[in-house]
Amino acid sequence: MSVEDYRKRAWKPAGSRPHIVIATPQLAETQSAYLALADQWWAREQPAAGPTREQALPAVEAEYLHIALARPNIPSSDVSPAQWDSLEADLTARLSGLEPSRPLTINRPRSGPHSVEAFVDRSPGLDALAAHARASLRGVFGDKAVREPPMARGPWRPHVRIAYATTDFDDLRLDGESLDGGVLTGLLTTDLDAFLNPLQALHVQEIAIVDNDAFPHNGGGPCWDADTVRTIPLR
Repeated sequence: MSVEDYRKRAWKPAGSRPHIVIATPQLAETQSAYLALADQWWAREQPAAGPTREQALPAVEAEYLHIALARPNIPSSDVSPAQWDSLEADLTARLSGLEPSRPLTINRPRSGPHSVEAFVDRSPGLDALAAHARASLRGVFGDKAVREPPMARGPWRPHVRIAYATTDFDDLRLDGESLDGGVLTGLLTTDLDAFLNPLQALHVQEIAIVDNDAFPHNGGGPCWDADTVRTIPLR
């Protein structure tokens, strides 16, 4: 298996899309420690004349780490100010009656086809948040704006992407198994148990509506305009 430049999957037409997310900047410490291990692997396994790990697999900036709950495939340039307002009002109303959210469990990062990602354990509370997010998007943008899972590629799998590939390279294989005793054996200078065990717990305090661009023209990683973020607190 190989890891491919995530920009090969760029949206058409280009441009940002509305997203409803759980922002997770508290994951930054685990992200940093994990990528430190990737640096060790990169120095040993990748050609010295090639790109550095930071160039080929740059980390997502901490403020943009997130769990995506739902998004429509509608360019943000086609969304009116009134629709942003309606989406915020509808989602606020839907979330007002939810029970307090229990902590989410974020598992060890793994390499995927285009990124390094950490899957999040599904729970009734998390599924409810995602269902309300989809319902609000359909209420504003129409019944076909967001499909219900299972989708064509399988049921919804909540996750946090901590780094995106910006070039093609052989499989990084920094998953839980190889971390424990495979590719990195003898290379570890950090105690894995210190930052990956116990699995990280995320306390969800708010939901954000963001204008997210996963494929910005400047070549950077996923980002959104902080001035346009709308947050909805959870009780």
